[in-house]
Amino acid sequence: MKLTTITALAICGGIGYYIVTGSHDAETQARLDKVCFEKHGANTTGANSYSDTMCTMTDAWKEAQEAIKVAEKAKKAEEKLLAEAKAAEEKRLAEEKLAEEKRIKEEKRLAFLASPEGKTESFMNQASALCRQDIKARAKFPSKVDFNWIDGNGSKYWMNFSEGKSRVVIWKAGEMMNGLGMMVPFKATCKYDYDPEAHSYSVVEVLI
Repeated sequence: MKLTTITALAICGGIGYYIVTGSHDAETQARLDKVCFEKHGANTTGANSYSDTMCTMTDAWKEAQEAIKVAEKAKKAEEKLLAEAKAAEEKRLAEEKLAEEKRIKEEKRLAFLASPEGKTESFMNQASALCRQDIKARAKFPSKVDFNWIDGNGSKYWMNFSEGKSRVVIWKAGEMMNGLGMMVPFKATCKYDYDPEAHSYSVVEVLI
């Protein structure tokens, strides 16, 4: 017996779905139910009487689908946590490696500074200032000595030059006032013997 007027009826491709609108008569409903049961088995209660062959799924099927979604969401969350943990571990290892490299570099630096050569290199800065002082002390007018910033300046050292002492040589250049009150160019060489063990030095000569 017909329930209401069927407004449309068709067969969709090879799937065997009947597309209808409105409610179905008993025969059409049976056909639609059969399609649903063939496709979904016990997961469906049959076709929806008011939809285009949309099968009505059981509550158990709906719960199972929801469980799948929850499981997939949980899996993605777990994968994200694992990825974050891996990234954090890689960052930690990289930071540890960098810290270890810095530690080794600092140990080497301190070891060099404590070595005779390292002490001699450190003395070079002091020797440069000493050379300026020694040049001024030997100038006729110490307050009228102007040093070049770059030109004519230099330094060099030789380890174990004599009896474990290092020979340090500093070159300076600039202008100084002579006895006639004129500023004239000068070049000077300061030589020092430095003892890395005693951290002491002696002036060898200052030539202007």
